Amino acid sequence: MSETIILYPGCLVSYRFPEYEAAAKLLLQHLGYNVTSLPHALCCGSFLEGSTPNWINYTAYNLALAAKMQSPLVTLCGGCTNAFKRVQHMLLAEPQLLSLVNARLARLNLKLEPVVPVQHLIQILLTRHKDLQEMVTRFLPFKVAPVYPCQVFRPGNIMNFDHPLRPSSLLQLITLTGATAQNYSQEYQCCGSSLYMVDPQMAFTMGKIKIESMIASGADFALTACGNCHLLLQRLQSRYHHGIPFPVIFLPQLIGLALGWSPSRMGIANPQLRRLLTNVI
Repeated sequence: MSETIILYPGCLVSYRFPEYEAAAKLLLQHLGYNVTSLPHALCCGSFLEGSTPNWINYTAYNLALAAKMQSPLVTLCGGCTNAFKRVQHMLLAEPQLLSLVNARLARLNLKLEPVVPVQHLIQILLTRHKDLQEMVTRFLPFKVAPVYPCQVFRPGNIMNFDHPLRPSSLLQLITLTGATAQNYSQEYQCCGSSLYMVDPQMAFTMGKIKIESMIASGADFALTACGNCHLLLQRLQSRYHHGIPFPVIFLPQLIGLALGWSPSRMGIANPQLRRLLTNVI
């Protein structure tokens, strides 16, 4: 019997990058998972942190829904992953806060009993590394610059996945496709997306430094596994990078190509990426 997982794309991915969600769902189903969604889900709450102490109620509500379904959550966004894991850590450490949260959830006939299993897409794919290797039918000859979503790894004592400052998980997933994971000077630095709502100019400066570092390394394109990273480095790239646009691909899209799937099936519409792929696929 296949394992049921709840795919939680988050607000940004749902509204701006549905191709990321679709490619991830196809890949997870191909691995044998029964992929379902979280009915009546809300924003994870991370965007409200710092604005109101009630932000954790959004997070707890989603976790309580998942607990009721008795299935693990798989996330596509670093911010969502971080919020879900940090809030559970907080509630386990503060029983009084958990009681207060559950008093509010009781009005909706919900109850949260941490811990609800939460994994980012990178984590669940890495656990199936061997299976993915055996599924590869097309080796990709590209140099790919990995963009590590900071909040999936930090703080290390809560996230408990990979090295918090020098992760290697994306390198392992990129290389199974035959592609080269291209090192670059800003590889382990934040892309700046977390600053966008507070200080857009600082976010653009950080994005510019990261994009220029990837280009200087000789990479063909960047690879993201987070809607926030993709928003800054691809969708908003023209705000700070005025040279030839540098293409960006989502993790499940790259793996799907290596499995023999077409760019169209993977939702790849970027013209620079399409041109690169026509020589190979």
